Amino acid sequence: MSAPRPNIARRRQEKKRKRQERLKRKQAQRPFGAPTATAEWDGLEKMSDVLEAFVEPYMEMATDERGYRNLLNLGMAAWNAALLLEETRIATLDDLFRKHEVSGASRALMQELIDRKKAYFSTNRRSIIGFVLTDTGDGYYLNVVSTLPVPPASQEFSPGEA
Repeated sequence: MSAPRPNIARRRQEKKRKRQERLKRKQAQRPFGAPTATAEWDGLEKMSDVLEAFVEPYMEMATDERGYRNLLNLGMAAWNAALLLEETRIATLDDLFRKHEVSGASRALMQELIDRKKAYFSTNRRSIIGFVLTDTGDGYYLNVVSTLPVPPASQEFSPGEA
């Protein structure tokens, strides 16, 4: 396979830079300002790739952009819920389902996604803050904002170590 022509690669880089700037501006408009965000960290998997892999078995449910966006939102909610302690997660989801009158099928899908997170992505403890989905004409480009990994309890910094 040949490498992309230089002007195509340059245009892709410029589009990526513009998407990142747009995401930073959007985050800055939130009530508490923009979280500290980095485009990439050495050794960390891209959360856009992780989120896509997470929802991939359910892609047939997304027949258009709106469906894909809804699937990503559900995936993000399930991902973050799976990071909560079980008692907190149950109470939070019960409250959420009650407030939004969520159907039994949606509840089941949410639980299925939570179980998938625990089974296949249990080592990834990063929370998903948000995402931007861009239609490129050839498909969709997903840009995800997430937290940094939480170190295991045995590696946490304590004031006496300084």
